[in-house]
Amino acid sequence: MPTPILIIVYIFLAVLFASGLINAAAPCWAWKTFESWKAVSEPSKAYFVTRRIIGIIQMLAVVLIIAVPAIIYLLH
Repeated sequence: MPTPILIIVYIFLAVLFASGLINAAAPCWAWKTFESWKAVSEPSKAYFVTRRIIGIIQMLAVVLIIAVPAIIYLLH
C-alpha cells in the first residue's frame, strides 16, 4: 500500500483507539462531554459499565487490526 494511504489508515486507527481509551478510562466524563446534551437525566451505572466494556473491546480490536497482519507476515 502507498505510504499516504497507510498514514491515513493509522491516523484513523489512532482516533478509534483514543476513543476506546476515553470510554474505558472515564466513561462518565465521555458521556458528560459528548452526549449529555441529548439526555434529560444521567444514565444508570450499567450504562457506564457497558460503555467501559465497549471501550476495552474497541481498543483490543484496533490492536488486533494492527498486530495480526504483522504476526502473519513474520510467520510466513
